Amino acid sequence: MRTRQLAIAALVLGLSACVDLSTDYDTSTPAMANLVVVGFWYDNVGDSYVFSALVENQGAVGADSFSVDLYLDRSTEPRLVDQGDATERVLQGLAVGEVVEVSFTISSSEVNAGSLTWVFADSGGQVDELYEDDNTAGPTEILSR
Repeated sequence: MRTRQLAIAALVLGLSACVDLSTDYDTSTPAMANLVVVGFWYDNVGDSYVFSALVENQGAVGADSFSVDLYLDRSTEPRLVDQGDATERVLQGLAVGEVVEVSFTISSSEVNAGSLTWVFADSGGQVDELYEDDNTAGPTEILSR
C-alpha cells in the first residue's frame, strides 16, 4: 500500500524519479495436484456395460491415492457429498502429467436406456487440488440397452 501511495504522490507532484511499483506478495500458482477427467465413455458388451474414464494429473505435484465414482442415472452434476453407484480406487496415485484409465463393469440390468451417467475423480476429496471444479465428466446418455 505504501508503494502505491508513493507512486501516486510522485505522479501528482510531477516527479520523474523512478518508483518501485512491484507488489509485496507472491502471485505464482501454488504447487498442487489437479485431477481432471479427460475422457469418459461406455461400451455395451452384451450382459454388461463397461464405463471407462481417463483421469490426468494436470497439476504441478503428484497426487496420492484417490477414488473415482460412477453415477448411473443422475440428471445433475454430482457433488463431493454425493455417493456414486460404483467406486474404484487409484491406489498408486498419479505423477505430474500421468494418465490412468479407470473402468467399471455394470450388469445390463442396472443400466436404463435414456439415463444420464457421470464420473467423478477424487470423489472422496482425498487430494488437495488446485481446482476442485474440473473433476467430473458427463452427462453421457445411455442410448440403448
